[in-house]
Amino acid sequence: MFRSPGYEQILESLRLHSIATAELSRLVCRQTSLFDDYAFLCGLLHDVGIAACLITLGTVSRGATPPAWKTVWPSIRAVHGKATVQMGILWSLPDELRLVLRHHHGFATEPQPHPLAAVTVIAEQLAITVGRGFASESCPEALSKALESLGLPAEQLKRLEQPARELVDGLSQ
Repeated sequence: MFRSPGYEQILESLRLHSIATAELSRLVCRQTSLFDDYAFLCGLLHDVGIAACLITLGTVSRGATPPAWKTVWPSIRAVHGKATVQMGILWSLPDELRLVLRHHHGFATEPQPHPLAAVTVIAEQLAITVGRGFASESCPEALSKALESLGLPAEQLKRLEQPARELVDGLSQ
């Protein structure tokens, strides 16, 4: 899935970010009463629209070079949430999972966001904090709302940093 000529390093970074976010989603769920089955999958797939865009852009004629990452990133950033949802539809993912994928990027503006979208937002911030972020996708407003919606104090996020770091470091071995 994470292969496209010209974007190999970007896609590898995205793959590692997605795995970290998935594993960290489980860690966040342990701080709540939420089950972590779907949370893992939400974390794993939350940015699959980026991969889809890069695979599409990397499909060029023989001898041609795909557009440079720094050129395409602003456009991909603008549409990858919708592309992620579209992938969920194409893959016939369950409605609840598609709902979470749809809401995780617009979390700060959602009136009643899904709890697993909150988990994904928090897990993604933890991934960024421990060095597995991707393309500066941090959103302080979304993080604050996610913590509030799950009833987690901001200090809890700080306490999760060391276990998160250990978990992600363990993935690299």
